[in-house]
Amino acid sequence: MPKYVSWIAIALFALAALLPLIFMVAGSLVVDGRVSLSNYRTLLSDSGQRALLFNSVLLAFGVALGACLIGAPLAFLLQRTDLVFKNYLRYAYLLTLLIPPYMSAVAWIHRLGRYQWLNQFFVNMLGKDEAVLSVYNLPAAIFVLTLYYFPFITLMVESGLQTMNHRLEEAGSLCASPATVLRRITLPLIYPYLASGAIFVFIFAITEYGVPALLGLNVYTVVIFAHFSAYYNEAAATASAMPLVAITVTLVVLQRQLMGNRSYVTMESHTAHPSRIRLGKWQGLGLTFSLCIISLSVVVPIVDLLIGAGSLSTYQVALKTAERQIISSFLLSAVAATLIVILALFIAYFIEKSPGRGGSTIDLLTVLPFAFPATVLGIGLIKTWNRPLTQFIYGTYGIIVIALIARFIPFTIRVISSTLKSLSKNLEEAAGLSEPRWTRNFWKILVPLSRPGLIAGWVIAFILSSGEIGATLLVAPPGEATLPIRIHTLLHYGASKIVCALCVIAIIMTFLPVAILVSCLRRLRKFEGYV
Repeated sequence: MPKYVSWIAIALFALAALLPLIFMVAGSLVVDGRVSLSNYRTLLSDSGQRALLFNSVLLAFGVALGACLIGAPLAFLLQRTDLVFKNYLRYAYLLTLLIPPYMSAVAWIHRLGRYQWLNQFFVNMLGKDEAVLSVYNLPAAIFVLTLYYFPFITLMVESGLQTMNHRLEEAGSLCASPATVLRRITLPLIYPYLASGAIFVFIFAITEYGVPALLGLNVYTVVIFAHFSAYYNEAAATASAMPLVAITVTLVVLQRQLMGNRSYVTMESHTAHPSRIRLGKWQGLGLTFSLCIISLSVVVPIVDLLIGAGSLSTYQVALKTAERQIISSFLLSAVAATLIVILALFIAYFIEKSPGRGGSTIDLLTVLPFAFPATVLGIGLIKTWNRPLTQFIYGTYGIIVIALIARFIPFTIRVISSTLKSLSKNLEEAAGLSEPRWTRNFWKILVPLSRPGLIAGWVIAFILSSGEIGATLLVAPPGEATLPIRIHTLLHYGASKIVCALCVIAIIMTFLPVAILVSCLRRLRKFEGYV
């Protein structure tokens, strides 16, 4: 493939994701038309920034720790033990990703709302002024986000367990107990995957807007949005985000160093299958742990939303209320996911075929947007595209598609890169000798061999796009909105039944195409001998 094709994709990525961030950082240094650090001096002199930073870091650390404590043991149970029903459990825990965090928060708010009598009992009994059972606090936000992000840890650790050298474990088991092998061999080998997954979750949590905003937390993403909405001062809003950005950028660089040339997601395993640990009398405990996690993250939120919605008449009202938003959300997510996969394929190909400094630099640049909060990216997109010459994009759904591309292409590039790493270079070189036209080789060889990664990348991009609210809430054209924005708006008007119904509709809307594609991927992998 000619390099200019990849460079076009890289240029489009820079236009969508990097240029807004550059505008934002540069704009924060300009006050009244002159270069000034006054925004940063104000930031440093503000005593409230310490509490803001503490709350944000505590939220992210709590979520990352909780996700590791749940996700890593679950990955080990699914990969290395004879746990019953584990094939079904593997699909069940992934259903968590179909329920955006703010929808889980809505479900838990509704659940605790049914226990007001219990709150009143404790208030009268203990003499407290505040409710004992409340979801409007930091621990509740950590709980909700942990139950959403733990699958990222499970996926990363599973990938590490699949790709590690199992012969080291077999050799260790000859002279040591299983516990010693786990502590001295297995854990050190999967540590980069676990640490990398924890960093991913930390960044996701610290840049999350929906749940903290819904639960009224005083964290950076909420304050940045409020600051911009109230005063329309993007320079001050950007400056206030810089401590957060400094932390996340540092973690992104650290994450790249940890992973090196490792794969983020394993599409197939080339190593011998390790021996399975027999759980024996611990079988019940392992199954109970797995079912409890899946119940809390999937079953309970969906059941609460169904109860909250009530009768079918509520769904009829919800469909009439948000019919346009439902259709537009589905189409925008599908279009954005398709464009993300196309751009990510060309960029990932360039990174994998450029082992020198050029590929490494592009790899780092493609990760940087991941480090910026969605609200900051949204402000940057406004500053970049809200101009007379670009109103044909800014005033339409096109700006939402650009926002979704900028938000989620970094993760999709990592997924597709994992697939390209496993492809044999000999096939492409042999094809180049027999057929010099790169377009034919691209469609006949590269795309078919990359289909598992392309499908997985599309599914991830579609799921994340369907639930995005931080950036799209800022850039959505006047009078237009996505389904998450409509839900966010209705929440403030107290329309709880309609909100629950719309959440159920959104989950179904995301589940159906994902189920079809996952089924296709499974059939494809069986056909090609991967499983």
